Amino acid sequence: MEKMDSEEKKWEKIDSEEKMDSEESKWIQKSKMESEEKNGENGFRRAKWRKWIQKICSKGIQHQVTIKAFAEIR
Repeated sequence: MEKMDSEEKKWEKIDSEEKMDSEESKWIQKSKMESEEKNGENGFRRAKWRKWIQKICSKGIQHQVTIKAFAEIR
């Protein structure tokens, strides 16, 4: 149970970092406009997930659920 709590805190930290990251939100806006032109809302969602997964992996965090969710979206 202790390990689960620390894992959750890690994820909360990532969520809060994403909210503060203005560069990220600019990228999302730009990506959303570009991908909506190409292939609608679904394409944007995929691009956002790819960026999010890259961000997590670059921080050295690997999570089974995330990988499964990403696989389902693709």
